[in-house]
Amino acid sequence: MRFQLLATLLDLAARQINASTRIDSALSRGLGVRTVGEAVRYAFATLTEPLNSTTAGRYSDTTALLDEIVNNRSEVYE
Repeated sequence: MRFQLLATLLDLAARQINASTRIDSALSRGLGVRTVGEAVRYAFATLTEPLNSTTAGRYSDTTALLDEIVNNRSEVYE
């Protein structure tokens, strides 16, 4: 997940996307995440949790969410 978070932050820094860029996917809707900025905050919150059997699903979901963003599979441009 750290790799995907770093890649997302680099996209933000390079202005490929911005924090208010909307995202929409089944996963983002399930997590209640609507923008890239919310996804980054969600990822940082996930990193504060220890990785164990209880939080493994959250880590997996967060990794998948960031991967969607980095690979342009969930952004919504209007």
